[in-house]
Amino acid sequence: MSLAAILLILKRLWYLVLDHWKIFAGIVAVIALAIFLNRACGHRAAKLNEAEIIAAQQAIEKKDSETLRQILVAADTREAAIDINVANSKAAVVNAMVDAKKKYAAMSDEELAREIEARK
Repeated sequence: MSLAAILLILKRLWYLVLDHWKIFAGIVAVIALAIFLNRACGHRAAKLNEAEIIAAQQAIEKKDSETLRQILVAADTREAAIDINVANSKAAVVNAMVDAKKKYAAMSDEELAREIEARK
């Protein structure tokens, strides 16, 4: 295809958009809304239940990193168990628990405390 043919096609597409701009504006608005909703409803941090919040607050006061890690691992594992379909749930839950343990093992006490505070 020559450059002139490509330019002719682009010119015709531009005129098509100009002639039917309301339709294209609607399409762009729907796509933008879909992207916004996808991001707004995307992955969220696992929430902690009341018992975990109390245990986490006590662990933060005692500077007990291991308890904080266990609480975060349990929350991530519970959230993964909810999100994963039934067929793959057992293997995926174990994988999620291993991933969560690796993630929180490398965190300092301050980072663990910030993570707990963010999930309240």
